[in-house]
Amino acid sequence: MGGVFLLAIERQNAIMQELNTKGCITVSLLSKQFDVTEETIRRDLDKLEQSKLLRRVHGGAYIVNGFEKEAPVRLRESIMLSEKERIGAKCCEYIDQYDTIMLDSSTTALYIAKQLKLENKKVTVITNSLDTINEFEDSENIKVICIGGTLRVKSHAFSGFDSLSLLNGLIADKAFVSAAGVHMNFGITDHIESEAKIRMMMLKNASKRYFIADNTKFGKAMMYSVWPLNDINYLVTDTAPDREWYSKLHELGVELIVC
Repeated sequence: MGGVFLLAIERQNAIMQELNTKGCITVSLLSKQFDVTEETIRRDLDKLEQSKLLRRVHGGAYIVNGFEKEAPVRLRESIMLSEKERIGAKCCEYIDQYDTIMLDSSTTALYIAKQLKLENKKVTVITNSLDTINEFEDSENIKVICIGGTLRVKSHAFSGFDSLSLLNGLIADKAFVSAAGVHMNFGITDHIESEAKIRMMMLKNASKRYFIADNTKFGKAMMYSVWPLNDINYLVTDTAPDREWYSKLHELGVELIVC
């Protein structure tokens, strides 16, 4: 038992070295690197999180810098991929030819962009996402309006006064927005104030509002309010939520779309 315990300690120390070097890690890569099961890695990460050495997310972990609790975009782009692909494909079923849509800087919205490119629909995309802009750089059918502003490197997102000023003058048929959490009482919330304001403006200036969220977002409330739950039209997710959510969304008149 003592030898196994020592190996676990050595592995956890090695995991922290990886984290301190890279800033974020995934469970799947660590499992391969240390030749142990993903469940073993999850236990290691849980142990390290209890010691306040890292912050866990579904599928990985990252080091928290300062007061920002947001996971780095590199980590978010490498986890929950099949769930995001399903959400992206389903959302595209609700996008018509010649629609004008808004896509925020979430990695889930990026998968809507990827699917749109595959389907080659003729649409106008308004976005603050550097990754979405790059996705469409060689697309002839998709017109892209970048709202510009100050680039947050950690999230590959433009935000700030200039972004809000331009976005305020733009109207869309549909907005597809994600955030760090959705809560029955507090609605849609996020970690970062500047990006919460962008998401708020996108929802405000769209005729139809779609909140897109994988199953890990439910029941979570962050510091900054984005939008009340009763004022979105659709909630798109990958997994059926608890029965209580069905009742709440029905009560609020929000259509639940499960991929």
